[in-house]
Amino acid sequence: MRLHAFSVIGSQNPSTPKNVQKRKKTMNKRVQKTAGQAEKKNGISRSQKIKAYVLLFFFVLVVCPVLIARLYDLQVNKHDEFKIKVANQQLMDTSIKPQRGQIYDANGKVLAKSSIVWNVVADPSQIKAPRLTKNELQAFPDETEPEESRIRRREVRIAQTSSDLAQILNLEYEEIYNKLIDEERQYVVLAKQVDKPVADQIREYASTNKLTISVSSDTKREYPYGAFAASVLGFMHADGYGFYGLEKQYDDELAGTPGRLVSLRNNVGAEVANDSWQEYRPEDGNSLVLTLVDPDSGHCRKIS
Repeated sequence: MRLHAFSVIGSQNPSTPKNVQKRKKTMNKRVQKTAGQAEKKNGISRSQKIKAYVLLFFFVLVVCPVLIARLYDLQVNKHDEFKIKVANQQLMDTSIKPQRGQIYDANGKVLAKSSIVWNVVADPSQIKAPRLTKNELQAFPDETEPEESRIRRREVRIAQTSSDLAQILNLEYEEIYNKLIDEERQYVVLAKQVDKPVADQIREYASTNKLTISVSSDTKREYPYGAFAASVLGFMHADGYGFYGLEKQYDDELAGTPGRLVSLRNNVGAEVANDSWQEYRPEDGNSLVLTLVDPDSGHCRKIS
């Protein structure tokens, strides 16, 4: 009986190959289960990792070459195109009207003449309140200036600018202030037909104070003898071309060729220092000599 009992106990010995394999399987399952629980706990499963690797591989294989090709196209193929665009953004090209030819009578007296004048224009939408310093911004909560404060400071700047321009242009302060104070307006004419010294003074003032104020050339036609031979001489259109009579008939000869004034502008669109200007002078028009006699004599001859 003891031998039988011993044999039974010996048959259940855990060291047999069969039991060892069973224990290994159990341990592997526990390890896999523990690893799976750890992955779930970390929020990333094996399948999710595989998807991430696939997306990364797709990005490197497909998207990166596209981005590189795009960058090459922008920096190499379109280099000159963007260079021109940048230059155009930094340059201000203003047309300069030529002086229209004069019209003389038979004795050399001037019946019609033109002079170059300048119009002063502004962009109120770009005239902002002065920038605050870092110390000034610290006075506001979150270092952000309230809108009311910005508007008030802009009004102060507009008031000072209007006062200065009123003295230069010899105009009323209120007239200029009412044009500049409206932030919605992008183009206003402050003055018409000012002389060159005044135009140069406006340019220097706008550049020094970084204001979007500029001048554009124009011409002014004058008839010293008034209505004398008006039906023959004709007159000019407001846009600067001959509209009637000899002014229209010989418009191409009298008109001339426009010039250009190229200058640099800053980040707010205002012209910068005077030494950066490049002027291409216009070609003035040809003059016209008639067979009309001295208007003071009260006589007139036929035009040849």
